[in-house]
Amino acid sequence: MDFISQLLLKIYQLIGEPILGYISNIQDYTTYFIIFIIFATIGYIIAKVSIFILRIIFNYTKLNQIQKKNPELFYGINIYNLILSLVKYYILLYFLILGVVVDFPYYSYLFYILNLVYTAIIILFAGIVIGDVIAYLFNIKNNVAKIVKGTILYLFLIIALSYLGLNSTVLVQTLYYLLLSAAISFGIMIGVIIALEYKDEIIKIIK
Repeated sequence: MDFISQLLLKIYQLIGEPILGYISNIQDYTTYFIIFIIFATIGYIIAKVSIFILRIIFNYTKLNQIQKKNPELFYGINIYNLILSLVKYYILLYFLILGVVVDFPYYSYLFYILNLVYTAIIILFAGIVIGDVIAYLFNIKNNVAKIVKGTILYLFLIIALSYLGLNSTVLVQTLYYLLLSAAISFGIMIGVIIALEYKDEIIKIIK
């Protein structure tokens, strides 16, 4: 076989053969694409219906109006829009992945990743809500409320990161030293207050 024949054979093996293989399987690819589009369309419709129902529920509960009257709630995050967005994108992503997994089952791990990420988001969201509830129940306001809410959110952030399998040791140690410093500072402050309150008695004892 001469040089030209070898060159043409190599070009065919590198370019022509893969193209012919793709063309021969184009019917399968078309079927995969149609199935994917069907699932994507179903997901879009279900997402739209779900958002419509949630809007009715939220309008009934007047969540948006409550937050407008109390802009400091939930760190100023618009929970109304956040929940709607989370639900919408979860449904869309779920059905997009489903459209892929039907034809390619080995991508089913994407469901696990999606649920993992969303669970971590829900954990953080729970931390925000619980912080606001505690601040409301105990009538904590101003900077003290920010500290309490921030500490609670920090704890839930550690839980969320641990749930994702990420190393949160540094965050745990940081929180430990912060709480230790706060406890020491509080103890010193109480000691100073007591000393000032009973300074005359203390002076007499020393004398």
